[in-house]
Amino acid sequence: MERLIMATNTQASNGPVWDWAAGHGPVTGALSATTGCLAVATTGAATGMPPGWALAVGAAGAIGHTISSLRERLSTRTIAMRSASWLIGAGWTTWAMTTGPLTWAALGSLATIGVGMGAAARSTLLYEEARELEAIAAAERQVARELSAERRAIAAEWVDRVQRVCNITMRILAVEIWPTATGFTIDAELPPGGTTYDRIAQHSAALSADARLPHGCTAVASQGIHQGRVLIDVTTVNVLSEERTYPSDYTPLSIYTGIPWGYRTNAEEICVYLREQCALVVGPTGSGKTNMVHVILAGFARATDVLTWVIDLNAGSAG
Repeated sequence: MERLIMATNTQASNGPVWDWAAGHGPVTGALSATTGCLAVATTGAATGMPPGWALAVGAAGAIGHTISSLRERLSTRTIAMRSASWLIGAGWTTWAMTTGPLTWAALGSLATIGVGMGAAARSTLLYEEARELEAIAAAERQVARELSAERRAIAAEWVDRVQRVCNITMRILAVEIWPTATGFTIDAELPPGGTTYDRIAQHSAALSADARLPHGCTAVASQGIHQGRVLIDVTTVNVLSEERTYPSDYTPLSIYTGIPWGYRTNAEEICVYLREQCALVVGPTGSGKTNMVHVILAGFARATDVLTWVIDLNAGSAG
């Protein structure tokens, strides 16, 4: 019985899949329009329907599509194509209801109209895609210009600040905005003459005060790619003063991929690799040792290759 059910399900899944919610493309749209015109013309001719009704419906469809296209902010080319398709289809239907929809002239002209509709729809579709890509590219260029302007402003500000506080004239090569939006890193070239990065590092507090950084935020200088370069990490948001709950992501972890234990001052997640390693959490009462143990145990519980044993001598407050 189970084999029979499985075979039946397999056969059913091998058949064609129809997406009834999918929209029309250039070919199916033209086919739907022409077959609809043929059906209306044939039914109207057989029942003696006044031909003027087809023109009225075509005009209403052209007006409706024009309004919807304007709301969608489509191009004039697309609006004209859609409106013309309605009016041409309505005109053919009116003519076919009068002269007969099943003649070779009627069917041939309808086929020609269908091919023209499909080609026009394809052309306008490509045009709209090109417009959309151009709009996206223009928006990206605008963002790049704004970001470049922001970086130039940061560079000019910190060149002046380091000159004023440290009496060092440096040349900034790059400004990297942190993805966490909590600060930035300045990559600068030191002046010749033996100036080292620690000349700037020893003025960290003065630079932070001159930049009016919030409490808990610093401007820290470190070694660059070589001894003539310096990196200045500027924190603009004190993330350590914010309450941060454990991440809602409980995906499986491994002792080899790192286990999250907290956040750095730049809001980067701290991942600890504890294979063949030991750790000791020390602090006075109220410093957050138990909370830290909770975070550690949560990370161990997510790891698929960790067996956790807890010896809790504090009335079970940790585990």
